[in-house]
This record gives sequence, C-alpha cells and structure tokens, in this order.
Amino acid sequence: MNLAKHEWHISIIAKIFIIMILLFICYRIVIYDARINELTAHVYNLSETVEFNLTQGAPIHMGQGSAAIPTGAERTITVHVAGAVANPGVFVLPEGSRVVDLIEAAGGEHENVDISSINLAARVEDAMHIRIPFIDDDEDDDFELTPVVVGGG
Repeated sequence: MNLAKHEWHISIIAKIFIIMILLFICYRIVIYDARINELTAHVYNLSETVEFNLTQGAPIHMGQGSAAIPTGAERTITVHVAGAVANPGVFVLPEGSRVVDLIEAAGGEHENVDISSINLAARVEDAMHIRIPFIDDDEDDDFELTPVVVGGG
C-alpha cells in the first residue's frame, strides 16, 4: 500500500513537471513570435523610409570624400557644389536635376550669394563641380559648371 501511494505522488509530480515544461515552451513561443513581429515591423518601416527617399528623389548629402552607391531604382547623378551655399559638398540627385535643385539640396543660398550671375535652370550632369559665386568674387570667377576629368594620361 505504501508503494501505491508513492507511485501516485510520483505520477502527480511528473504531471506537474510536464505541465510546467509545456507552459514554458508556450511562453517562449509567444515571446519569440512577438520579438520576430517587432523586428519585422522595424525592418519594414526602415525599408519603406529608404524606398520613399529614393522614389521621391530626396537628395542625399554625401559629405567630403564620400562615394555614391547607386540603388538602381532611379538614375542618379553625383555633383560637387562649392561656394555660396549653406552646406557645400558632394550630393546625389535624381538625373535631370537643375542648379536650383542642387542649391536647395545644399541647404539653400548663403546670405552673400551673387544670384544674378547664376542660371538656376541649367541642368547639372554627373561628376560636375559647380561653384556658386559670392557677391565679393571677381567677375571672372562667376558661376562655373565644370565636368570633372577622372584619370590622367
């Protein structure tokens, strides 16, 4: 009779142990699924933001010495702007952009810009160096659209 009582206790303990293991597994699955859903939503939001910026033609400021990485979604050009703009540097713009688009991408005009000597409607092309003149600049140093020659020989 004592042996039957021990078997009953062992079976109760085994059942409680199995139930605890099943609860732990269910809890881990729920936590794991919630984490996967959170990460998936984060990646989806990030990809939507990047896609929005690329499809809307938002300019990307590359900074000094940076190189552009084309995405293939839209053709882009890389242009260097210097002179009387708020943030001179290298910018990636949609193909077909104009000087006015480049100035806007560079944070707008400097307060001492000589806007009268600039053709704001001029198209900019890939690998151009564009210098926007200041009011005090010499007349010979006015607005420049200069294609960059790579390599030498």
